[in-house]
Amino acid sequence: MIGKLPRYIRLVKGSAIDVKAHYEKAEAVPGVPGVWKLPHDFKIHGTPPYEHGDVAGIDLGSYMAVTSLNVQPNDVVLDICCAPGAKLLFLSELTNNHITGIDNNLYRLSACRSTLSKYNRSGIRLILSDATTYNPEGRQEPWWVNGTPLCSINPAKHRKTLAKSYPDQPANMPPAGLAICDYTATRGKKQVNPAPPINYTQFDKVIVDAECTTDGSLRHVEKLIESGQDWKDRSNWAPSESVEELFILQKKLLRKGISLTKPGGTIIYSTCSLSSHQNEDVVQAILQEGNVTQVHPFEDHTTVPYDTSKALPKSVLFTPLTSNCGALFVSKFIKHTVSDDDASQTIKRPKYEVD
Repeated sequence: MIGKLPRYIRLVKGSAIDVKAHYEKAEAVPGVPGVWKLPHDFKIHGTPPYEHGDVAGIDLGSYMAVTSLNVQPNDVVLDICCAPGAKLLFLSELTNNHITGIDNNLYRLSACRSTLSKYNRSGIRLILSDATTYNPEGRQEPWWVNGTPLCSINPAKHRKTLAKSYPDQPANMPPAGLAICDYTATRGKKQVNPAPPINYTQFDKVIVDAECTTDGSLRHVEKLIESGQDWKDRSNWAPSESVEELFILQKKLLRKGISLTKPGGTIIYSTCSLSSHQNEDVVQAILQEGNVTQVHPFEDHTTVPYDTSKALPKSVLFTPLTSNCGALFVSKFIKHTVSDDDASQTIKRPKYEVD
């Protein structure tokens, strides 16, 4: 057995607490200011810094994915597959402008709402929608019923109301573009306001943390090692019909993210899988469409170790063995401007490995 992965926390913007004074076993992550690791079984819930909103949990790979987006104070940001909200919360501290989060899971989006409310975030719209068909310029569904916001306490309790309002909508799929809340929240008081008059249709920065098989866990890697397999050969990870369905979905999600990005804007694609079919194959397919150029997500030096994909040298992987955190594949793109005439990047598919 390799051991257990640590838990990671970060200081919330504006917090000036002494982390070591509250968490004696905390260790600062070298080269990543404000991020600390704790023993795997340490529970931050109930500790004063967490209850007061001074620290937040986030895995190291997810933290690095957000930083690679290079969000600026005036950026308008979109988070596709945003629940349960750790990345969205971090993003909200990096921009003074509007943020939209989209997810198709009502319960996970409710957890996202609770997280944002706890940390007193504002200027954030949560959208309950299938991101692959989301159209910000399409119909705007009502999110108030008889004066009550759909997510006033728990959006699940309004399922019957939604069913009556949209009888033709499949039970497992929310109406496209249904905004369930907009935040002007105050700590200790759950407050949901109507949507602002501005409807953002294109974004400066977009992150697509796509649905995947979540097979990049330490235990999965250990099983491969114990069976004598080379875990770095990822070409046959999680082969099944479901992976092929995910591959199609992931391409649609990334394609939608690109379509909602302003020319010259930045897109991050990530998954917590190490399957090359869900990572390199998706990126290669999108690059061949010629709408974006891939760039390295960490052009500036980062001290967090990662693996590099041999098939796509500008794509990186945080892995349990290399990075001491949960797995995360990260690719970064710049959307072409009208004047761009770059040819699409065509890459032959070799055997997928990492350095």
